Amino acid sequence: MDHDSHREEKVLPPSSLEGQAKDAMHNAFWDHLKEQLSATPPDFSCALELLKEIKEILLSLLLPRQSRLRSEVEDALAADLLQREAERGDLNIPRLSKCVLSMMTLLCAPVRDEAVQKLDGITDSALLLRGIFQVLGLMKMDMRNYTLQSRQPHLREHSILHERAQFQERLSRPPGPHDQVQLRPLTVLASVLLVASSSCGSVLFGSPQFVDRLKRSAHALTEDFDSRPEEAMLAVSEQVSQEIHQSLKSMGLAPLSSDNTASLMGQLQDIAHAQNCVRSVIDQRIHLFLKCCLVLGVQRSLLDLPGGLSLIEAELAELGQRFVNLTHHNQQVFGPYYTEILKTLIPLGQAPQTGVESL
Repeated sequence: MDHDSHREEKVLPPSSLEGQAKDAMHNAFWDHLKEQLSATPPDFSCALELLKEIKEILLSLLLPRQSRLRSEVEDALAADLLQREAERGDLNIPRLSKCVLSMMTLLCAPVRDEAVQKLDGITDSALLLRGIFQVLGLMKMDMRNYTLQSRQPHLREHSILHERAQFQERLSRPPGPHDQVQLRPLTVLASVLLVASSSCGSVLFGSPQFVDRLKRSAHALTEDFDSRPEEAMLAVSEQVSQEIHQSLKSMGLAPLSSDNTASLMGQLQDIAHAQNCVRSVIDQRIHLFLKCCLVLGVQRSLLDLPGGLSLIEAELAELGQRFVNLTHHNQQVFGPYYTEILKTLIPLGQAPQTGVESL
């Protein structure tokens, strides 16, 4: 990537209970990985899952023209090859890590060069894999930010007239029931993750690739949530319980009991109801986060997320930034409309002298 755009990794303050819980989950997963790799003979279950996720991230960072590097990634991290090596007990984590680091050096933005170089000096396999995964996460954010920034001027140039026309149309009709509908999928996703995490051990939800996989599954199955919420959540409950069962088994952990599984599925299916307490609380907290973004900015708001939102931190960061950008853009584009509206609401003589711009 030939760009310098980046967003620094957010660190929750040590005093934050949410931050402590998140750190505990992550540490539990990496401690479990270290135990597996240190066993005699080594257990490569978690390592294989991590290498699979690392491969997917590397491939997602490639541009269409980088076909040779794509082939190198596919060959070096071929799942069937790694599986055979693991079964023979000779999966060479240090060699694979060196290979991954060389690819990261080619793909990272200049601002990440130092972070990648520091990883080259780590000899502990578990710590090295953890470091690789963290830096790859930053590289993914770099790529997203670069893509958004490169498209933003073009989109802004062509959006103003269209948005004004849409806004004028909106002013002529009463508010509808679906004005904050874009938030609902994220509210449902966070509710699913909160319910699932409360039913499982911290090791499982400390695994980044497990959480990402669960997010993808839940998102895909809730696309029809607005029209068929109960059917959607039934499918989610079945898929989530299956994902948890398979992941616990692959990581060598005890499965959920039948009673706990039934309870988990019931709680997930209850999310279909608008009055569900988990969903209501999550919805209120996401709205609180967005309000904080307008007052404090996105980065400061991320430093102390309301409870239950840490598992959708990346999604909230993107939503919060889009919300702030849209609000500022909206003020610039539609200032004349707001001025006229305020004139009808604020009695003459009471309007602030600084005008609508002060808002």
